[in-house]
Amino acid sequence: MSRNGLATNSNGDWGSPVLRAITAGAALLLPLALVLSATVLLLQARPALERQGWAFFTSSEWNVGQGRFGALPFVYGTLVTSAIAMVVAVPVGIGAATYLAEIARPTVRLAVSFLVELLAAIPSVVYGFWGIIFLVPLLQGFYGAIGLQATGGRGLLTAGLVLALMVVPY
Repeated sequence: MSRNGLATNSNGDWGSPVLRAITAGAALLLPLALVLSATVLLLQARPALERQGWAFFTSSEWNVGQGRFGALPFVYGTLVTSAIAMVVAVPVGIGAATYLAEIARPTVRLAVSFLVELLAAIPSVVYGFWGIIFLVPLLQGFYGAIGLQATGGRGLLTAGLVLALMVVPY
């Protein structure tokens, strides 16, 4: 301890306690920001939730003129596409990481690691455009080949596969 009561290191420097306090303060900002964001969201949504209650989450009706909004299709679509993405991306991602870390030669590891990291830099709009231009026609042909009705290829499976490709680098 120094004469002024601050903890110091062997050089008499008081920077470590100050840095520790700044770091702790910065770390507390994230939970505070989350709580404040949730509070603002709930306060702003309160009139709609008071008018509709839980019907907002359980209804599929979307009628702007009558002020009725149901989020069920959006919640369902989000959960299904996320589940498809995780079912596809987790095994592929773990397999790729294991191969690169344990099996691949250094030259292959360097090249493939660069390509995987490059996937993380692509904006989500580009992934969506790729899904519409390339993946939708591919899935239309696949559906027809296995005897299913080709509904245009724009659906939950396509969205899940695009999300899986977006998730793999992470």
